[in-house]
Amino acid sequence: MKYKTLLYLNRLLAFIAFLCAFGRLCYELGGNKDVGSFALMFVYAIYYLLLLIISHRLVDAVIYTKKPYIIAASMSGGFIILMWALWLINLLCRDKPVTVIVSAIDVIYNCIITITSLAIGFIYFLLALKFKD
Repeated sequence: MKYKTLLYLNRLLAFIAFLCAFGRLCYELGGNKDVGSFALMFVYAIYYLLLLIISHRLVDAVIYTKKPYIIAASMSGGFIILMWALWLINLLCRDKPVTVIVSAIDVIYNCIITITSLAIGFIYFLLALKFKD
């Protein structure tokens, strides 16, 4: 396949997203043991580990159709949209004001995860569009 550089870039982005998610999970476990967001951070870490494994396997795989790329792209984009919706519902259902709940690390982490997830999805869609049967 002549688009291997895009697949390597995608694998690098998946690795960065996994490192961010796993680092945030360890931060939540070590720093804020009473915070209820530990389960959500655990889901992020597991998901990005699966996404890293999928992107690692797609680098060396022989693909005959564009379906795996479309599925992986919709998985990446759909998951981040679902997590943002759950995060906003959780934010709106709390009794505390928003300034108490949202810290600088929350904003930075959410921006990094969102950008890398959307970039991974965009690269998979780009690969699906450039795929020739």
